[in-house]
Amino acid sequence: MNRLRCSSIATLAVVLAVVGCGRELPETAAVTGTVTVGGQPLDEVSVLFIPSSSGKFSGITSSDITDADGRFELEYKLPDPKDPSKPTFGPGAMPGSYAVVVSDYRMLSEMLDPPGRVPEHYGDAGTTPLECVVGTDDLVFDIEVAP
Repeated sequence: MNRLRCSSIATLAVVLAVVGCGRELPETAAVTGTVTVGGQPLDEVSVLFIPSSSGKFSGITSSDITDADGRFELEYKLPDPKDPSKPTFGPGAMPGSYAVVVSDYRMLSEMLDPPGRVPEHYGDAGTTPLECVVGTDDLVFDIEVAP
């Protein structure tokens, strides 16, 4: 009985340390996928989910950079209202509707002039043709970029 009680107290202490003093973490779903063009994976591509409703963009974004196989796994960034320099990061995206923005990260990081490997309209929340609805279940969202 004591061993169970100690284990429960230790688990509670870890949860409180992760969550912080009264800070509630959002409910999220894991969102993964692959970015390809012509069936070939694109590495070093930024994938950004921007919450949208009725054409307005607001809320917590989720993002990742694709690996060598074109794979991504979204992570959200939750600002700390008391100290914006110390955001909380977590896996996934919150349930809701998103505009999906895809940009050539190599082009952005090296300040290269277009054209990049991803057409420009994918890199703007107002012109991207990509949309996604995230629910409470984990989601695989594969993206085929049209050249």
